[in-house]
Order: sequence, then C-alpha cells, then structure tokens
Amino acid sequence: MQALYKSWLLFAAVAIGISHQGCVKDKCKTTVTLTMYTPVLKATADVRAEYQIQAPAEIAAPGKIYMKGNYIF
Repeated sequence: MQALYKSWLLFAAVAIGISHQGCVKDKCKTTVTLTMYTPVLKATADVRAEYQIQAPAEIAAPGKIYMKGNYIF
C-alpha cells in the first residue's frame, strides 16, 4: 500500500511539474542603463593647494556636542 502511495505521489509531482512548464515566458525586452564612475586623478600638490588651514572659530549654536578630555561627542 505504501509503495502505491509513493508512486502516486511521484506521478502527481511529475505531472504538476510538466503542466507548469508552459507558464514560463521569459522574454526580457528591457533596457538597463548603468552609471559608471571614473576616478578623478590629481597630483598631491594640487590637492594640498586646495585646502587651507584656518584659525578655530567659535560655535554659535553647538546643539548636542559634548567634550570630554580630547574627545568630542
């Protein structure tokens, strides 16, 4: 009896698998546009020339900034 049940279950699984093969309709007609980033290369001297050291400025509205020792939270 159990062998009949297993063979019936196998037959049902195969029949369901075959009957659902007609549902697959992969027709990809989409166009995908990708953005490619390229690195910007500069000489070290040019990068260092863009930045300037300024004197420290007072903070007008500090918000939730806390200072403990050498750390700023």
